[in-house]
Amino acid sequence: MRTKTVTHVFAVLAVGIATTMCFDMLKQGQQVIAAPFESDSSLEGQLHCRAQRVMEMNALRKLRERANWFEAEISHEREYFRTAKLDSYTAGFLFAPYYTCPYTLEKSPSVREHFDGGKWMCGLQELRDGANISCKIFSFGSNYETSFEDGIDIKQCDVHIFDPTMASVKAGHSRSKLDEFKSNLPTNYHFHELGIGSPGQGHVHLDGEKFDAISLVDALKEYGGSYGVDFLKFDVEGFEFDVLEHAEWEGISVGVLLFEMHGHLIERVQSVPYTLMKFHEHLSRLEQAGFRIYSMEPVCSGCRAQFEVAAVHKDWHPIHKFANPCRQ
Repeated sequence: MRTKTVTHVFAVLAVGIATTMCFDMLKQGQQVIAAPFESDSSLEGQLHCRAQRVMEMNALRKLRERANWFEAEISHEREYFRTAKLDSYTAGFLFAPYYTCPYTLEKSPSVREHFDGGKWMCGLQELRDGANISCKIFSFGSNYETSFEDGIDIKQCDVHIFDPTMASVKAGHSRSKLDEFKSNLPTNYHFHELGIGSPGQGHVHLDGEKFDAISLVDALKEYGGSYGVDFLKFDVEGFEFDVLEHAEWEGISVGVLLFEMHGHLIERVQSVPYTLMKFHEHLSRLEQAGFRIYSMEPVCSGCRAQFEVAAVHKDWHPIHKFANPCRQ
């Protein structure tokens, strides 16, 4: 027992030393890259995997406690957290990120460059540095804006953009405008005139118009890689409710999930208040499927119940995908 305890202490100390070294490198402006180890048998691999196991245990504790707020013994507290809307001041505390991206973290673009729409990317640098590493990006919602996709800047990445509205006359567009947009896309970009829909739903209705749609499961089957997708982004102006409510998260393989919440637009589309409890239920569906929230940021000072969310799947690795040696 004593030997086991001593071994445990040294392992914890080693993780602490490795973490301190990483922070020192960051202070010096160096990049800290997750090693593409082939197995978890090396000391480096063991330390990396142990750190991820500790993060996972801590995340589960935080998730259990978040759920407890909605079951509080004090009735008026329980009622508040079940009925308060997402624009409540408590939302920022209750849904604060509880996980650390285990790979390189970078934002594209920064608010210094483009105020709205920046995403915190997890593992992008490892994809850039990997030799001949396959890469798949899904981006739902474009409206002729490709700053997110352009910021990835990895030629071996297949980038799939989905948006059904970009030829809509009602939205101020035209077929010729869309054709010109598509003709100017890089060769590794692929455009699909499809919205994101619920399973079994072949279309969506937006502002009185009917558009073709595809579910996430079907999109991954048709356009994803053999392992799934590395990054999935959706910014669909209030229709994220249907995605969060109906997507079969446990049946798809996505490494990093990036989406923008629009609480006030959800209420307009759904005609019901969007509450803290409903958002908790939506995040819980993601978390049960293995996603962990590592970033949540506001969109702007006056954007009510609107923020950027970023989550990484606990079993994904930028190099090994879902054959992650640390898979739990």
